[in-house]
Amino acid sequence: MIEEIIDSILQAEDKAEEIVRRSQTQAKEIVAQARLQAERIVADAKAQAERDVRQALETARAEADRASERMRASFAQTDEALRESARANRDAAMDLILERLTADGDR
Repeated sequence: MIEEIIDSILQAEDKAEEIVRRSQTQAKEIVAQARLQAERIVADAKAQAERDVRQALETARAEADRASERMRASFAQTDEALRESARANRDAAMDLILERLTADGDR
């Protein structure tokens, strides 16, 4: 009878050790899966952040191009207005010089 009790205790210990081994194996697998999932989440977040940055840069470049084009058009208009003004002033200056020269020649 004592042998049966001892055998029963030994079997129970063996079962307990097996349960502990399985539990440790399962725990390791759970941790490994959690790490893999965390790595995937981080990789996905990095990829999304890179896409967001690229999109933001593309948007900023497009807006900068539009602003640059508006400035070029504005400068072209200003340049043309200044040229017209210079032409008008040149003609007026020439008329004034000729007028003074002829007026001085009359004296």
